[in-house]
Formats: sequence, C-alpha cells, structure tokens
Amino acid sequence: MRRPAVPRFISEISPEDKRVAVVCTVIDKGEDYLVVDDGTGVIKVFFDDRETIKRAGEYKLVRIIGRVGFMDGPVIRGEIVQNMDGLDVEAYKKLKERGWL
Repeated sequence: MRRPAVPRFISEISPEDKRVAVVCTVIDKGEDYLVVDDGTGVIKVFFDDRETIKRAGEYKLVRIIGRVGFMDGPVIRGEIVQNMDGLDVEAYKKLKERGWL
C-alpha cells in the first residue's frame, strides 16, 4: 500500500517524511532530474522517465509527488508531476501555513 503524500514546503522535509507533495517552480533540469524551488528552499527531484522531465520543464508551476531520500541532504524520487499553472500561490501558502492543507 502506498503512503499518502504529505503537503510540505521544501524547508520542512525531514527524514521522518516518506512521501511528500511540493508545489514549486522548475528552475533547472538535467538528464534524470529536475531542480525545483518553492520559495523556502531548493531540492533535486530524480525521475526514471525522461519524458516526464521534458514535459515538466514546460510548466511554470508544478506539484511534485514522490518519495523522500537523502544524499547530502534531502532529495525526492519523483512519481508524479502535475501542472499547477493558474494556482494562486499566495493563497496556497496561507492555507498551508495555517495547517488547512
């Protein structure tokens, strides 16, 4: 059974987290990873599927869902990338900070 993805800011990701959902901006990409920023931190997200990396680079804002790992700090093994263009980021952050997400 797959664990639920917990909404997190990048700065909140800890070793206790198993799966997270992070709303962020793609700032760089490599052959098998994306680098994303959510305003609280930057993290590398690794993917097995290179087509996912290519598509995700076309979006301005994404939600990444994946498993947490650690390699000189936290990383995410990406499972899902969702296009979040059009999301009111400020409203999202307020809801998240109040614990409503």
